[in-house]
Amino acid sequence: MALYEERQLGLMVLVPVAIAALVELLVFVLSGFEPATLIVFVVMLAVLLLFGTLHVEVGASAVTLRFGVGLIHRRFSLREVTRVTPV
Repeated sequence: MALYEERQLGLMVLVPVAIAALVELLVFVLSGFEPATLIVFVVMLAVLLLFGTLHVEVGASAVTLRFGVGLIHRRFSLREVTRVTPV
């Protein structure tokens, strides 16, 4: 059971990368389906999936951080936390 849980949208990542991905998709279609532009588009989609959100969960014994779909994550024991500062 989580004592605290927060999910944030990374709008500073989502908006520019999504716009760039749409432009890249348009370039892909207009360039006659050039494979290099498709590769760039796929990389941008991966960035959106990996870094589009941040999920923070504080449980009874640990703090868990997950970016995007959860492929990049980290878990800290509460014993490792030495200082907390409200922001």
